[in-house]
Parts: sequence; C-alpha cells; structure tokens
Amino acid sequence: ESQQLEVIHHLLNYAHAEDGGWSIYIEGVFTGLGIALIYTCLRTLGLGPDHTAIVKTQTLHTCTRQYTKPFTA
Repeated sequence: ESQQLEVIHHLLNYAHAEDGGWSIYIEGVFTGLGIALIYTCLRTLGLGPDHTAIVKTQTLHTCTRQYTKPFTA
C-alpha cells in the first residue's frame, strides 16, 4: 500500500506545470497516449473515478481528441 501511494504521488507530480498534462517522456508536451497511460496507471493503483486527477485526465483526453485527426487511408 505504501508503494502504491508513492507511485501515485510521483505520477501526480509528473504532470507538466504549464498545461497540467502528461507526456510519454518528461520533457515533451502532453499527448493523448501519455494521458491514457497515466489514467490507466492511476485507475489500476486504486484511484476512484471521481478523484480530481482522474477527472483531469478525462478532460485533457477530450481536448486532445478535438485537435487530432483519425488516420484515414
């Protein structure tokens, strides 16, 4: 349990100060993949759907979906 709390604390502190999102690597801008990975990790570690960080990831994911085009062949 203490290790779970440490990982949650680390992931929440890993968010970018400027935009509040998460990227795949520490110096990148937030991306949909980075947000999805953090969301999955936080939910797996036990954060509930109404936790502030979970709501924030859902909001950021919605924002990134508006600005990305789906792949079309």
